[in-house]
Amino acid sequence: MIHVLKGEPVSETHIVGLVLEADQNTFQQKDLEVDKNRIKVTIPSLEGCLILKLWSVEIESRPQDVIDVLNIILRHFEGTDFPTFGRKVYAVKLLELPVVLKKKIESLAGWLKEGRLDALWEDYQGRRLLDREKNLITSALKRLDEYLRRR
Repeated sequence: MIHVLKGEPVSETHIVGLVLEADQNTFQQKDLEVDKNRIKVTIPSLEGCLILKLWSVEIESRPQDVIDVLNIILRHFEGTDFPTFGRKVYAVKLLELPVVLKKKIESLAGWLKEGRLDALWEDYQGRRLLDREKNLITSALKRLDEYLRRR
C-alpha cells in the first residue's frame, strides 16, 4: 500500500525495486518504465486521489470510496493544496467533471448532516465520527466546493 502524504514526493522501495513518482496530471495515461531491475510507477498526487475518489463516491454502491474520501480529508487536510485541486479539475477538460464533483461534495455534506456518514463510518471503523472530525470534514468540503467554483 502506498500513501502520498504531502507535496509531490519521489521515493524508492528497495524490496520490490519500484520507483514511485507523483503524477502532475492525474488523468494522463503512462506506460510503466522498466530500467534494469526497477519499475517506475507514476502515482496520483493527493489532490489527484481526491478527484478520482470523489468522482466515484456513492454511499449505496461504493461505500469504500466514501470512507476513502473521509480518510483523505481527516488524515491529510493540512497537506491538501486546494488551489491545485481546482486547477487539476479544470485541466481535465471534461465539462461535466466540475458539476459532477460539486454534486458529490453536496451529497457528502448532506449525508453528514443526516447522520448517514456516522453510520457508515461506524460500520467500517468501529466508532462514530467525533465532533471535531465532522467539523474538519465540513470545512474540507466547503473548501473543495469553493475551489470548484473558481476558474
